[in-house]
Amino acid sequence: MNRVNRFNILAVCLLGMLCGFCAPARAAVVADDTGDNYGAGWTDGSNGGTGFGAWALSTSGNAAYGLGNPADSGITGMATNSFRMSGTNGYVDANRAFAAPLNIGDTFSLQWGNNWDTGSTNSANKGINLYAGGYNGTQLININMPNNEDISINGSPMFVNYGTAAITVYFQYVAAATLRVYGVGRDGVETYDQNFTIGGAPDAFRLYAGNMDPEVERYPYANNFHIEASDAPIMTLVGRTAMPANFTNWLTVTRNGSTAAALDVTAWSGDEAVATVDTNVTIEIGSNAAPVELIGVDTGTALIQATADGF
Repeated sequence: MNRVNRFNILAVCLLGMLCGFCAPARAAVVADDTGDNYGAGWTDGSNGGTGFGAWALSTSGNAAYGLGNPADSGITGMATNSFRMSGTNGYVDANRAFAAPLNIGDTFSLQWGNNWDTGSTNSANKGINLYAGGYNGTQLININMPNNEDISINGSPMFVNYGTAAITVYFQYVAAATLRVYGVGRDGVETYDQNFTIGGAPDAFRLYAGNMDPEVERYPYANNFHIEASDAPIMTLVGRTAMPANFTNWLTVTRNGSTAAALDVTAWSGDEAVATVDTNVTIEIGSNAAPVELIGVDTGTALIQATADGF
């Protein structure tokens, strides 16, 4: 028997909010790697674990990379075999692609450990980048720690409290243009949870560090690279947050999972005196999304709903 999931969206003329809903998801591991997989050492071109491409490692100046014990730098909560980066008067970049871009509902996570900041040099930084189109492609997210204890994300505060506990950062690809980033800070109390509008499916990341003062407490460590894919079908509906009457708006309906067959979606408006919507929409073979036309008729609030077999 096919399961039918109904998802809803509030379409508000003039002022209001668009809210998407989807089925609860379970998770299946599709990629996993840890420092324990590198008995021969962490080297350029090495590729432990599953679900990721080979590491592309590069250095300049006195920067270096290797395996190490985060406890040596005063960091807690990480395995003794973790990926370590160091560098004064130079930079180290550790690039890696996913075996395939994230699908809707997938979550990429990694553990990142820091004790002290980078030191007195203004050009010193350490952090994480997330990309679409490969690690030389479009940068979607930058998480950075400079020469103070604050950790920023895309230039805004992420974690500001000092602590020595490793953090696990989660990147959840919630919808075609939406990425959720969340985690718990280094003090074990501070939390972060924010959605970002992005321009493509995440498919690569970079760890970087450089120009740090020489103390070992400044070295960043990483470990536990992980991608979980939802094994429950998820369908989302997203669009702009407000629209005037007599205005045509395009929402996007997105599915996760296989695109081998077309998917027929049936949508309707809860109040056609406020807004009307395409009643029959097809997500074509090979695609995970389709546009849905929404027309504002008058001021008010209309609940847009949709169903599809298997979702």
